[in-house]
Amino acid sequence: MDFKIAYQLYSARNIFDDNMIDVLKRLKEAGYDGVEPAGFYGVSTDYFRGMCDAVGLEIVSIHLSFWTLTENLTETVARLKSLGCGYAAIPGAFGMFVGDERYPYFVKNFTKLGETLRAAGIQLLYHNHGFELEEKCGERALDVLYNSFDPEIVKAELDCGFLTYYGNDPVKTIMRYRGRVPVLHIKDFHFNEGVKDDFSTFACPAGEGALDLPAILGAADKCGTKWLVVEQDSPSWNGMNEMECAAVSVKNLRKLIG
Repeated sequence: MDFKIAYQLYSARNIFDDNMIDVLKRLKEAGYDGVEPAGFYGVSTDYFRGMCDAVGLEIVSIHLSFWTLTENLTETVARLKSLGCGYAAIPGAFGMFVGDERYPYFVKNFTKLGETLRAAGIQLLYHNHGFELEEKCGERALDVLYNSFDPEIVKAELDCGFLTYYGNDPVKTIMRYRGRVPVLHIKDFHFNEGVKDDFSTFACPAGEGALDLPAILGAADKCGTKWLVVEQDSPSWNGMNEMECAAVSVKNLRKLIG
């Protein structure tokens, strides 16, 4: 299996703003190939990319809200090109999703956004949470969403943790969108004695929880996924801090992918 592994910096949100270069160095030392920032962190894109280049990490993608991307699109595209990332992901269409009054507005403008980004060499992605997995219009809302767009304009950044947590099979979902999932979120967790409580309270490093990672990675390999992105919603687990958890995640994934 030929995957690169990145780290979603939201997972280090409690320490990253004050320790950017140190966190990046530790991720590289742990074995990561890249990072996926969540926002711009109040620094210039040249500065941020310079730090990543200095330690040898690629900026694979970035999470930005729909409004951040569309408000000053020309400026934002320039910043994304400066970062050198090939993907930009919308982490949820809150208040504008399938069944909401503003959904037609979202579809129309999301398509325009995807076309603009694609012309600049950047692929638009949609990252799911849990609400997209409810049934709408007779089928899973996430499928309604993806079927609303040209698959070349809007691709999927499926979150395997949310899919599993809400009773969806990530393997079947990856296979359903074969060729459309270039970036896959690996978010592992423990069910709290079989009871679903607050998702963040029992998140754990990849390979230490409920995800069937061998099956997930096998499907992703068949379907053309290029990047695995580790995300852990809670900052620590089992007495380990963010960076210790990050190291366990990448070590477990490396064992599986060879």
